[in-house]
Amino acid sequence: MKLAHKKSLIVLAAAIIMVCVAGVFVIRQRSTHTGLVIEEIPLTQAIIDKMGLDNVHYGFSYQVASEVEAGQFLLWAPTVFRASYYAGADRVYVYALPYVTYNYTDIKSDGNHTWAASFNIAERRIVGSQIDYGSGFFKYRNVRLELSAGEGTGFIQLFHQGSASQGRPWWRRVGRNANDDIYPIRRYSDRSSMYSAGYYLPNLVFYESTDTDERTRAGHYFVVHALATRHGAVFNGVAEGRLHIAFDVYEDNGRSFRTSVNHDIALPYIVSNP
Repeated sequence: MKLAHKKSLIVLAAAIIMVCVAGVFVIRQRSTHTGLVIEEIPLTQAIIDKMGLDNVHYGFSYQVASEVEAGQFLLWAPTVFRASYYAGADRVYVYALPYVTYNYTDIKSDGNHTWAASFNIAERRIVGSQIDYGSGFFKYRNVRLELSAGEGTGFIQLFHQGSASQGRPWWRRVGRNANDDIYPIRRYSDRSSMYSAGYYLPNLVFYESTDTDERTRAGHYFVVHALATRHGAVFNGVAEGRLHIAFDVYEDNGRSFRTSVNHDIALPYIVSNP
């Protein structure tokens, strides 16, 4: 699978020497991780299964929203980030998969319809035959999820749920208010509805595996919900919405590795009368 984003490594210290060959980044520097190697490997169904994500579809082919199985979330991910280093005599491997699941529906004139997108993390630490869920090796920041509606459609409500920064819900963070860290995106086509809706999270850091200890929604994640409705009765046919995804991936505060992901997903759906 080809990467859908540009690789960009930011070196913050002149003492760092970095060699890149065929997608493998060999880090030579003073580090707490001896012999650290960070690489990006292609995303395959085997990797999806290894990360324990068999409850979502990957590479699903569809023409319109109604062809997606009811209640089924689709999955998109840029690549798998793999780090390896020595801990004593043992070679440690960390597999990290930042991924987005999403679900949306066709739009009919008989009510409102919820579209959703969720930013998640699957991370596995492997030492010999021992596999642990999550290690916090990679971190993710500047997460942006934005849903856009197609012709004859708009969003009338936007809300969210999730956790980040030490795994605590935002409304429990001491001295902080949710509005300090969550920036809503609302682009209006008229006074009553939005043609684009989502959130930008520049101050929140995600690093705990979403499915920590084999329990879903136990670590860090973020979910956008947007309530879609039909505009008037003029347009009937196939419309195309969009899901915009962006976030940064880094390790060791960006001193060892940093890259940005930016991707758009087309969301074809049918606008019709009941």
